[in-house]
Amino acid sequence: MRKIFLDCGAYDGASVRMFIDKFHDWNEYEIYCFEVNHANIKKLKKWKKKNKVENISIIEKAVWIKNETRIFYGGKNSSSSGTLNKIKGRYQKE
Repeated sequence: MRKIFLDCGAYDGASVRMFIDKFHDWNEYEIYCFEVNHANIKKLKKWKKKNKVENISIIEKAVWIKNETRIFYGGKNSSSSGTLNKIKGRYQKE
């Protein structure tokens, strides 16, 4: 049986780290981290390399209800959340 763990908004990998800590068979899973914030992508890649975790795929896309292109607004720092709302996105810290 194929085992898959999806993190749809991976942020800095906190959910994946918790999953690894709690499940002894975590290395039997294919782990997919979806994240659009470039600052967080850098953190995830650095953590993956440092910990030599091979079964994690970091995907620089958002999870959405359709396969389509959308404009995503958000700040450049790692604590900024993203939004599809242009007005709300204007107030994100850069």
